[in-house]
Amino acid sequence: MSQVRSTKLSFLNHLQEVHYAKNEIEPSQIAPFVARFREFNAMPFGMLPAFYVIDYTSRDYVMMSEGSKYQGLYHPRDFMDGGLNLLMHIYHKDDFKVYNEKIFSANKQFLEKTPYEAHQDYIFNYTFRVRNGRNQLIHIYQRGGYITSPVTKQPLYSIGMVMNISGLYDEHRMFHSIQKTAAEGMLQGGEVVQQNYFFPNEEDALLSERERDVVGFMAQGLSIKQISTKLGITENTVANHRKNMFAKTNTKNMAELIAFVIRNNII
Repeated sequence: MSQVRSTKLSFLNHLQEVHYAKNEIEPSQIAPFVARFREFNAMPFGMLPAFYVIDYTSRDYVMMSEGSKYQGLYHPRDFMDGGLNLLMHIYHKDDFKVYNEKIFSANKQFLEKTPYEAHQDYIFNYTFRVRNGRNQLIHIYQRGGYITSPVTKQPLYSIGMVMNISGLYDEHRMFHSIQKTAAEGMLQGGEVVQQNYFFPNEEDALLSERERDVVGFMAQGLSIKQISTKLGITENTVANHRKNMFAKTNTKNMAELIAFVIRNNII
């Protein structure tokens, strides 16, 4: 399972590093990128997403749209007044730890390895939980991108949209992906270049006894049908166990999964 734990790459450390980098970006560079995310106005969400622009150098929201009210979050002026301090206050503490140490770090590593000119061709997606003004815990999906420094390649602005997906997603694992934008635009999405699941409660990432049984038989070369017969469960149940193990181990196929469990002495 991929584990990105570099303190240097963490979100909080990043905010300290870029504090004095404000003049590396011209304000005129921001508007075209915001306009690209306005494509999401056309999507049938039932209500408008909340669009945002965050200035990491000042830790302020440059923009938060009216959609934040309709998404069950706070009023836009609360974000404008409270800045990142408000966001970090309402962020579920376990989810923020994952974002700080792993998700943002993965994004930053990707940007450091990617040519500066291509940075705005990638979209960064992830899920997390926050508490709203009524102290309700809600699930959020965020899709956004970065305006980065031409000098250091570090993110100086975060721009994108967020929407409340509580009615669609109630899992405690956090989904994260990096995606190249399609030629048709951000609505379509393009090639997924990186995808991971992270677990705020690390015990949730452990394979259950039944999952270990299933992958053990898979390592012996048994088919889903054969495993179903041996364990007395349906083939769909075996397939679901396999799907969950892919997510828990961040592996993409059976070869990677079996290598993972053997390498980590799980079977």
